[in-house]
Amino acid sequence: FTFHEERLAGGELAGAPASFEHLDPERTKPATGTAEKIIYDDVARTLRLTGEVSLQRDQMDVRGCDIIYNLATEGFSSGDSDCGIRLRRTVRDPDQPDDATPQ
Repeated sequence: FTFHEERLAGGELAGAPASFEHLDPERTKPATGTAEKIIYDDVARTLRLTGEVSLQRDQMDVRGCDIIYNLATEGFSSGDSDCGIRLRRTVRDPDQPDDATPQ
């Protein structure tokens, strides 16, 4: 981790997997993700997820090997054009409550 003026400026997490959760007060559910490595950049307000990456936001499941998640806009992009991004949109059953586990 690196600090500037007693504030976290950047950091790197590695795990099996490393994970994050980003809650925007305007959303009911947080964006979450896992990766072999997560690099935080405070200036750019981004997380770079590398390795086996999985990112969930709203009804979208994003997979890839190098994804950059923007904390300010909650958008994402591919960090490496060679591995790309796979998207899957899930549709919630309107008859099930939000916290219901599928049977």
